Amino acid sequence: MMPDPILGGLMVMGVGMVSAMGLSYLQFIDMKSSRNLCILGVSLMFGLIVSDWVSSNPKSINTGNQELNQVISVLLSTAMFVGGMIGLILDNTVPGSDEERGIIKWHKSATVTNREGDSNEDEEISHHKNPLKVYDLPYVMLLLRRIKCARYMPFLPTFEGNCMKIKTREV
Repeated sequence: MMPDPILGGLMVMGVGMVSAMGLSYLQFIDMKSSRNLCILGVSLMFGLIVSDWVSSNPKSINTGNQELNQVISVLLSTAMFVGGMIGLILDNTVPGSDEERGIIKWHKSATVTNREGDSNEDEEISHHKNPLKVYDLPYVMLLLRRIKCARYMPFLPTFEGNCMKIKTREV
């Protein structure tokens, strides 16, 4: 059994890192936009209010199925889940431009094209580097980068999308 101070430290670090990662995405959005400020404020407030209310009223959720009641209660008592879902719904339903939503800045930072002149006559492959390499898995990523077909599998972190450009030879 782990001592309580170690568990507490792990919880502080775990929840702190998850929260910080969530907030780090705010660097891409236009914080001068009333749309974005409203979505952020409503998401934070609903996350805190709904989770507190569900925790204070445990018998308020009654679907007739005990397991479903428990799942819904756990989800709605988690402030990050409620705030994240409200933010997700509002961001995708309230009209806003891609620039205002931060999609353009995020896409530019996520895919940085690096052409080093290593091109074959038959094909030219543009390699994308992810500037957020801090979050790579230490040994797994080295192995995945060696497997050539891994960059074509969208569920792997090495996915590069439509990065291959075929050059045709002129005869």
